[in-house]
Amino acid sequence: MQSTTRTEQTEVHVFGLAIATEKLIVGGGIVIIGAVLIFAGALLHNLLVALAGAGALGIVAWRGMVWRQRQRDSLRENLQATIRHDLKKRGLASFSLPECLHGFGANAKVAREAAESVYEEFYRKALADLRITSKEQAILDALRGKLEMDEVTTNKIATRIRQARFHTEVSSRLADGVLTAGEASDLRRIRAALGLTEAQALDSTRSQIVDAYRALFRQFISDGILSDEEMAQLQEFREATGMDPAEAAKITKDDALGLYRRTVTIVCQDGEVTERELRQLERLESVLGLEPRDTAPLQEQIAKVRRLAAIRAGKLPSIRTQALLRSSEIAHYASACVHEWETATQTKTAEGKLFVTNQRLIFQSDLKSLDVRIPRILNVIRYTNAVALEMTTMKGQGRYFVKDAELLEAILDAVIRYSNRVRSEGLDSSRSRHIPDPVKIEVWHRDGGRCVRCSAAEYLEYDHIIPHSRGGSNSAQNVQLLCRKCNLAKGAEIV
Repeated sequence: MQSTTRTEQTEVHVFGLAIATEKLIVGGGIVIIGAVLIFAGALLHNLLVALAGAGALGIVAWRGMVWRQRQRDSLRENLQATIRHDLKKRGLASFSLPECLHGFGANAKVAREAAESVYEEFYRKALADLRITSKEQAILDALRGKLEMDEVTTNKIATRIRQARFHTEVSSRLADGVLTAGEASDLRRIRAALGLTEAQALDSTRSQIVDAYRALFRQFISDGILSDEEMAQLQEFREATGMDPAEAAKITKDDALGLYRRTVTIVCQDGEVTERELRQLERLESVLGLEPRDTAPLQEQIAKVRRLAAIRAGKLPSIRTQALLRSSEIAHYASACVHEWETATQTKTAEGKLFVTNQRLIFQSDLKSLDVRIPRILNVIRYTNAVALEMTTMKGQGRYFVKDAELLEAILDAVIRYSNRVRSEGLDSSRSRHIPDPVKIEVWHRDGGRCVRCSAAEYLEYDHIIPHSRGGSNSAQNVQLLCRKCNLAKGAEIV
């Protein structure tokens, strides 16, 4: 072994000397040319000549660095080969690193890199079957001592190799872009066998796992629904790949908010959010990992819908008002209002205050005042910023523009029902304009989950292009997404 090793060392030294001589001759020539050019440039005041000389010197410096790196790599490879050869011939028990490296003249850093590379080779072979036995670990520990390596370094090497192996296993299973239940189970087993923490597993394959998880999530929500089975598959993916739920929530945040926003818009369109729907939304919010600040505007929307639904069901608010009330009369609504009505020749408006009690609708203004008994109201038609009333007589008929038309409609709906003079089916309230869920989903996809006028993504509402009161249907062709602001601007005109 020693004679063979010494021969290899001699060959390396001779080869290095020949290369060094060649580099010295070539490099020396370029240095001389560069120096001459710089001197000539200075003498002739020619900047280009001087720059050419400086460039020549730069080339020499670069070639020198490249040559030194190649020499270092060549020396390290020879050191590795010598260490492997000595280990094989002498055996681990008789191996001595100082004796093996004697005569090479390698610096400590190159020798350390060579030893680490040999240790890495042994560790990879031991990990080929995804487990390291106690006997293999004992050999690796002994090898660490013989190679004069510290435990911190070998632990880093071991972690890096285990992460690389897990990366390979994940890559092979994600090649088709899908992680099946069986593959997820395999990855969990492999991760456990490799002894990787969730963070270590994710670090080794972060880019692949993130892309695959995002793609899987988008695939699941493409139909507007995230089923229990799909949620379970996402959880299985996270557990198999070591992905933390908080990390997953960050990856899918934008898509998750889009799904949650769409679900809320669909649920709220019919004017009622049931307890079952509320629980589903709460569960969806939890599963998607959404934070309260992300869903705050949508929660306000849900709360308002539930509040209006409670009013329609008979839970009317009682308020103090300046209007003169009769005996047993209770005021439920008071607001600034602009009343618009038609005459034989023109449209007139009056600005005043509107009151609704359990017995009457009262409008007071300097131009016109009304006092209409609730039973005289035949129909309530809500527009975005107004309520149109149809009466048994012309008195009081017309539109009432108020700040919150939804609240006014809900209160009128409730007091009319309470009066028992009009059957609920006779009212043209928002509930009679119910848009089927398949239509809502189709419209959401078609409009991209944004207002068709200003592209806003918040406070969205399903709007009838041709108003329901004018014969507009509930088909996808007659329904569009508008934000609340654009819906208010649109009013009830046909656009």
